[in-house]
Amino acid sequence: MAFGRWTTVLAGGLLLAVSLRAQQYEPTTLGLQVRGSLPMGQLKEAVAGGIPGLGASLVMEDDFLDGYRGRVVLGADQWFKGNLDSVPGSKGGVFAAHLGIEGVRLLRPYEDYPLLGPFVVAGIAMYAWSVTREDTLLDTSTTRRVTHAAGTFGFGWRLTSHLDVELKVLAGRVDPDFTASALLAGATWRY
Repeated sequence: MAFGRWTTVLAGGLLLAVSLRAQQYEPTTLGLQVRGSLPMGQLKEAVAGGIPGLGASLVMEDDFLDGYRGRVVLGADQWFKGNLDSVPGSKGGVFAAHLGIEGVRLLRPYEDYPLLGPFVVAGIAMYAWSVTREDTLLDTSTTRRVTHAAGTFGFGWRLTSHLDVELKVLAGRVDPDFTASALLAGATWRY
């Protein structure tokens, strides 16, 4: 008799899981995001007055509820070396690798699928920062490596079922005396 109850419970649970999965209108997707970034604040000073950077991320995105999606993001950004005004004969550059999660809120969740149009995105990630300063006169180089959390917030537009564009702000801290912020503009191709 007990075996029959467990069979019923397991069958009911399986039926529920299948029906919930069937309600998922957009499947889990993998994607590649490429972006350009404009450093701001102390990050701008560390890379010689705002030399733009480039970045890329692998993105896994999944549906939660109507209009809500979640992402796992693994990526890196490089702000290129430039001549530092504050220290003549020196160049500075910054590299950051990150692993994080983002939430996406589609602003037209009740339209026909695939959901297209505007969305809001926010996330948090662990950033492994590498800040390098090269002294070209003394032929020396110093690199400071730290890991701290940073957050992102922005807006985007889902152009097709496979292509998004986004504009986000990154805000974090490299160490207590060095904040990192940047304006990120990117495109994500999901497949």
